[in-house]
Amino acid sequence: VRWQITPADFDKWNTTKNKAKKEAMMTEMWKMKKLDIKKLKAAFDNA
Repeated sequence: VRWQITPADFDKWNTTKNKAKKEAMMTEMWKMKKLDIKKLKAAFDNA
């Protein structure tokens, strides 16, 4: 099922203790209809 597929790094991004990184990634994710892994990684890395 499509909605069950997540990027390999999603667990790392979602369980980080760095709240700013997690929030930046989640904020970017909620803008998307389809997950853009490059944008999610950039949001996480640049937070």
